[in-house]
Amino acid sequence: MRQTLFRIPLDGPWTIGPLELPGFGLGIVLVAWCLVGLLWLYRNPSKRAPLTGLFAPVGIWLVVAAAIVIVPWFVERPARDEIAQADRVLASDPTSLEALITRSQANYSKLDYAQAVDDLKAALRVHPQSSIALNRLAWIQATCPLASIRDAAGALANAKQACALTSSRNPEYLATLCAAQAETGDFKNAVETQQQALRLATSASRSEEVAPVADLPRMRQQLQAAVENRPFRDQSAGKSLPVYGFGAMLFLGFTAAAWSAARRGMRVGYPPEMMWDVAIWLFISGVIGCRIFYCIQYGQRVFFDYQNGEYVLKSLPNLLLSAVNLPDGGLVWYGGLFAGALVAWWFCRQRKIPFLQLGDVVAPSLFVGLAFGRVGCFLNGCCYGDRCDLPWGVRFPMGSVPDMALVLRGFLGADQDSSMRLHPTQLYSSITAAILFLLTNAYFYYRPRNGAVIALSAFTYAITRFTIEFLRDDEPLQFGTPFTISQLISIVMFVFAVGFSIWLSRQPLLRVNPQLAKSGRPIAV
Repeated sequence: MRQTLFRIPLDGPWTIGPLELPGFGLGIVLVAWCLVGLLWLYRNPSKRAPLTGLFAPVGIWLVVAAAIVIVPWFVERPARDEIAQADRVLASDPTSLEALITRSQANYSKLDYAQAVDDLKAALRVHPQSSIALNRLAWIQATCPLASIRDAAGALANAKQACALTSSRNPEYLATLCAAQAETGDFKNAVETQQQALRLATSASRSEEVAPVADLPRMRQQLQAAVENRPFRDQSAGKSLPVYGFGAMLFLGFTAAAWSAARRGMRVGYPPEMMWDVAIWLFISGVIGCRIFYCIQYGQRVFFDYQNGEYVLKSLPNLLLSAVNLPDGGLVWYGGLFAGALVAWWFCRQRKIPFLQLGDVVAPSLFVGLAFGRVGCFLNGCCYGDRCDLPWGVRFPMGSVPDMALVLRGFLGADQDSSMRLHPTQLYSSITAAILFLLTNAYFYYRPRNGAVIALSAFTYAITRFTIEFLRDDEPLQFGTPFTISQLISIVMFVFAVGFSIWLSRQPLLRVNPQLAKSGRPIAV
């Protein structure tokens, strides 16, 4: 479960934590976009004089504004189509159970909870023994975000009847019963019911009606809520644009790294505009390289589906989608490092600037990006560590990426009411990267030769990454060795750093620029 900082709703009010802001989420975005347009006009008076100079920026602004206005209508279109289709079926057959349930689900996705409940009640009037309608109605009555829709007693009665009709063999129905029990305040029985549901869902002899593995994270979240004496609220309805913690940290890391590199670049005569160009090129190529490395290392996980006990290659459209599906995670830092190095070499050839000098300018910024990126990993739940009994061990929430990995690997029972304490290796890496930035950034101003900062960065990162990998538990050992792929690459990087340093020691020393030395740091160029 990725950590979502906040969501921009496309068909409802904007909520930040427990606060709800009035108006549609994209309505607020539209107001902000209007302010951006006014700010641009104020900051660019020269563009306002000739009207022809306004055509391009105003045209771009209008296109974006139109998209903001159209998006809410567009995202509701599938639900409207489902409702219209269900209405056509009901016009000829008012007792159609499938049409009533379909319309209920479509109304629920549109946040029209009252109409969704009415549709299910209508279905039960003509099909009183429908376990599907009973379960769905109980779920809405127990977990709906709107208090006016919730009905604890009704939810409990409907959930019990649905479970009785299926002999309590459907874990989804048991999960609904758990939600109803929690809504009535019976948290003890809610925990026991959800544990039974999870045991059934992970049973080796489960039938086809049992919940698939994809439902386990939500069921684990329900269990945690019951353990903490909290009713569970279903926030899955509606359409929204999530702002993830990892993406936010990636953006902050890029901005801080580019700003840091631009400051160092000015000390050797590189204009800030050029350094921002370098940053954009390295960021794009780095993400592509990280993803390619991940797809190579975890090809089976990315490109295959597990069906009936064997891995089956995905269809061509799904293969392409899986290759670029960054929201589901999958970046390996070493891949970005190699791709970035190639693009940096190409950039230097194009601009006719020394590669080693640019590398020294950029190297400390890589650690800035890494420091922020690893915080994003912590929020995302990836790159987690092994079991930790130390006071700072982290217990990730049930249903999170580390928790589900422990469950699926058999280290943690699906019905256990707490997760395992793990080493926060993401934070270890973040703190280490921050220290390496301070070290390499300081050394940059005293480096004896171009390339010295690259050598120091390679030495220190190879050692720290190799060491931290021993505390991680998310990567398998490779090629029959006691090392992970990252540790093997760290060994290669360390050997490279040794050889590169020997070659570098035979190169002439840099001269000190007397003009820049007056600033207090004897910068070499």
